[in-house]
Amino acid sequence: MEKLNINKKNLKVIFQNKPLGLANAILLAENLVKGEDICVILPDDLIIGNNCTKELLKLYNRKKNNILGVMEVDKRDVSKYGIIEPFFPSRKNYKIKNLIEKPNFKNSPSNLAIVGRYILCNSIFKYIKKTKAGSQGELQLTDAIALSNKHNDTWGCKFSGKRYDCGNKLGFLKAQLHVALEDKEIKTEVKNYIKNLGV
Repeated sequence: MEKLNINKKNLKVIFQNKPLGLANAILLAENLVKGEDICVILPDDLIIGNNCTKELLKLYNRKKNNILGVMEVDKRDVSKYGIIEPFFPSRKNYKIKNLIEKPNFKNSPSNLAIVGRYILCNSIFKYIKKTKAGSQGELQLTDAIALSNKHNDTWGCKFSGKRYDCGNKLGFLKAQLHVALEDKEIKTEVKNYIKNLGV
């Protein structure tokens, strides 16, 4: 907490007692944000390099709309993500035509995946309340943003950092290795350890 310079007095913790989806978790914070726009950071999406949230904020300050962190993924992996359909191709920022939660390979409009960084207008709470739960009883944030997108512009920001999915064992291990090999104190020992594994 001290290293992150977080004032404990301003830190509020809300528990989601049942796994009812990301949109439900965000909805639980509605009363705390008091009408302000919000930033959502998913901790299992580790992004190393340039500050991804700052990149999104820069675009938000220009557009004053919902801003989503996006990255290109292998076409075979689109079913693991919410995917955007942009109005036009771009190298950095995309005005979004449509969003689809976990499409199959054949029906995916692009390979631009939404990852765990969002800046959302306060109106998102209204659209979450209008969103229908899926078969598992979960409220999907992508569905709420897609509903909002019918009335308000949404933009995708292709960030420049390296992203690791720490929600699975391999992604978590890759992230640990990346951080360890960047650490001046331990990188030599880590390299030697890997060499000595003989794999």
